[in-house]
Amino acid sequence: MVVACIAALAVASVVIVVLQPASSSLTVTNEGRPAQFDSKATNVAYWVPLSAPLEELDATGSDATNCGEELSVWLTEYGTLLPSPQALLLRSKSTEPLPVSFSADGAFSEPRDGLLVQCGAPQLQTGEAEPGELDWTPLLLRLEEDAEGALRALTPTADGPEAADITANAASPVGLIGLIQGDLAFEGTIRAHADGAPVPVPFEGARSDDMTISWPGMPSRGTLRVAVGLTNSGKAAFFCQVASSTSRGGECLAQEDDETRTIRGQAENLRADYLTVRDSVAEAFRQPRPTPDTGSRTEFVRVDPWNDAALEARGVEEQFVGWCNQSAFRADRVTCETGADCFLNHDASKAACGDPATDTWTIYGFTAPVQPAFDDGTEPTVYPVALRLVSGAWCTFSSSGPEVEVVGWGGSAGSCVEDDGTAYAFWSTYPSGPLGQPYLFKPGMNDYLRIAARDGTPENPDYEDVAEIYY
Repeated sequence: MVVACIAALAVASVVIVVLQPASSSLTVTNEGRPAQFDSKATNVAYWVPLSAPLEELDATGSDATNCGEELSVWLTEYGTLLPSPQALLLRSKSTEPLPVSFSADGAFSEPRDGLLVQCGAPQLQTGEAEPGELDWTPLLLRLEEDAEGALRALTPTADGPEAADITANAASPVGLIGLIQGDLAFEGTIRAHADGAPVPVPFEGARSDDMTISWPGMPSRGTLRVAVGLTNSGKAAFFCQVASSTSRGGECLAQEDDETRTIRGQAENLRADYLTVRDSVAEAFRQPRPTPDTGSRTEFVRVDPWNDAALEARGVEEQFVGWCNQSAFRADRVTCETGADCFLNHDASKAACGDPATDTWTIYGFTAPVQPAFDDGTEPTVYPVALRLVSGAWCTFSSSGPEVEVVGWGGSAGSCVEDDGTAYAFWSTYPSGPLGQPYLFKPGMNDYLRIAARDGTPENPDYEDVAEIYY
């Protein structure tokens, strides 16, 4: 993970200055970044393409903060030192506070095939700020093709990233620790805006004439992070984990009899799963899979919380720390650790989990990849999230079983609640009924699919007509 601390900043001696255009009072300078010390890459990260000879990776001489000399040479030859984090100092000639915003001007493309190799934790060395010293604030510069200005400037908080609120004036320079993020590859310039012409942000490694940077594209849940470290026995080793996770991960090898366990195999599989989920979710929004014919008056209703623009605008409120599994029938539906019904947004970056009956949702983010649905070549089964009865009752599913079992049924499938609050269980049986569901029964005299509810028995069922199946 990339680390940035808020404190007085001690950085390398290099300072990159971009003179502001005559029509702007804003100046942005680069005050330094992590670098190599004593021929060892220390607290930095490299982007390494999958075309590199990963089988040659060797952790010998490395420890928790440094890559060994040979590994550092290999990374310099085959990898690209990532342009973050870096210390950016903003100054303004204005006597009044000026709001500062950021944008990206360039071309986006698909993320390049590769992985992240960390030599320690990429960070800038900091100490406690003394009175009168400048505090340095982390700034996430998230490259997004669809965002206003193709970039979102965010400040990390305990409740998740929030829109950055930055002002500068002559009396108060602003210190920022710039961290670039973005799922897509980007070739272009990041600019700061204040009262006049935009000013290029001078990331080290950028082209000197126009400050163009090259970002490889790093989907956090689709990129393998390889960190150097020491095993319990003190041996230098590599540890692999998805880039969005804060844990070190498990030990991994450059070469292994089982190719899927190698660094290359893990990187390829992680990226392939990410792209499969991303692209199938996008297709699910463009062209939803047709629902099967119910053979009755019962209708399907597609649950789509992301149709609400206000929901899309909300930030992440909770985080899934475990894995989520994609539905085979609806690519944008996932089953996660909460057990709630969850639906992915258009780019599969977050999920809305909640109750379609009350239209209340909680927005979850992911630290682990979403596992793609298993394709066994058969037509997938639609699994409803709720039922609406002709009586108006709302029925939801539960696998916990009823408090009181009814002899002859296979168990409780869930419970229904009438408008007046009256609640009762509905039952499952075997073999499964219509649509492959054990709780649905063939249409009755009103031509609706039915459920068996209340205290009915298999010999004398108490049927209720199902008006709508929510999925």
